[in-house]
Amino acid sequence: MLTLMSHSYLRRAQGRLSLCILLTCAPVLLCAQVQWQEGSLQELLQEAKEEEKFLFIDAYTDWCGWCKVMDEKSFSDPDLGQYMSEHFVSSKVNMEEGIGVDLAMKHRVTSYPSYLVLRSDGQLHCRLSGFLEADAFRQKLHAAVFDQDPLPEGKAPLDFVMDYPDWHRQSFLKRKDRVNPTGEVIQDWLASREMLYDEVSWGVLSRYVGGGPYGKIILEMRDSLIERYGKDEVNSKISSLIFNDVKTAIKDDNRELLDAALAACEEYLGEDGKTYQLRYRLYYYQMLKNWEAFAQVVETHRAANQVEDALLLQAAKTLERGQAEAELLSKAAGWIKAIVEQAPGDYGNMVLYTKLLYKSGQEQEALEQARMAQSIRGEDEQEDDFIQSILSKQNKP
Repeated sequence: MLTLMSHSYLRRAQGRLSLCILLTCAPVLLCAQVQWQEGSLQELLQEAKEEEKFLFIDAYTDWCGWCKVMDEKSFSDPDLGQYMSEHFVSSKVNMEEGIGVDLAMKHRVTSYPSYLVLRSDGQLHCRLSGFLEADAFRQKLHAAVFDQDPLPEGKAPLDFVMDYPDWHRQSFLKRKDRVNPTGEVIQDWLASREMLYDEVSWGVLSRYVGGGPYGKIILEMRDSLIERYGKDEVNSKISSLIFNDVKTAIKDDNRELLDAALAACEEYLGEDGKTYQLRYRLYYYQMLKNWEAFAQVVETHRAANQVEDALLLQAAKTLERGQAEAELLSKAAGWIKAIVEQAPGDYGNMVLYTKLLYKSGQEQEALEQARMAQSIRGEDEQEDDFIQSILSKQNKP
């Protein structure tokens, strides 16, 4: 059992911070297996300390559809529930009210569902986001908590007061109460700051800045920001800044601007740069519907063994949905043939392979794949209309 680190700041903070607002707990489904605990943040951290566990916070909002799916499909899983009970004190927090607003501001939570893992001294150990099936979520959570380096420690993990501007807090409230600041207000506030890499300034920069002079400042501060807040969070922000340039390049059909954005990936995103370059190239040609260039990018990186199966499948699906020419669809079928053969029980991949074969003129091969797809379809999987269509045509006299 991992012994959680204590922190003297917790005792000091308890004396001067009023954190007795209860963490709101959404109604727990009768079938749910993850045991959600109620209590103040202090109480939950103390419980985690006594039980030598982490505090797991399911950060949700009322309007988040995937949060509800996570409840229904993943947090209701008995095996995940058992795992969570062994390692975590778990609580659900609405991030648009009460202490949830404080947590969202401090830890810069802007997408949902998100998950915060805190040590018993209040330090943020790691964060995750998005929907995953129960087993995949357990594996990802375990790796983040136990196998990977924790996030850099903050100087005041339980200080939620600080000097955040009122308009910043208001931007985290429920939609009916939310007030977003104007660009002029943000610019004036940033200009008044002595430094821009402190926790409060970074919270404002990461939430509102999409480019311009302060976007360049973020790029210049990259190393300092990573040292304080971790590579994943900083690279995520930098990649969004670069992506804004990619979208401008698409709007203006400007290849020079695209090349500049791709160069910025290599300069500012480190070892992740090549992955982002590939994604942005593909997105550029996809949005311009230049399917030949799109396919050529995939072919080039595939030949160099630089494309993961998931991206190959997505690229093939993009060509199929984009109604690319038959020759390109045939290439796409070749990309995923090995994937289908390695995982013959994946109905979705087989459906995609069948579509590519049929639409590229390989009708006999498509019919054979349609029959195979029909034979391996699980009882809980809905039959694809395209597969039905091919098989029904074959059965007509």
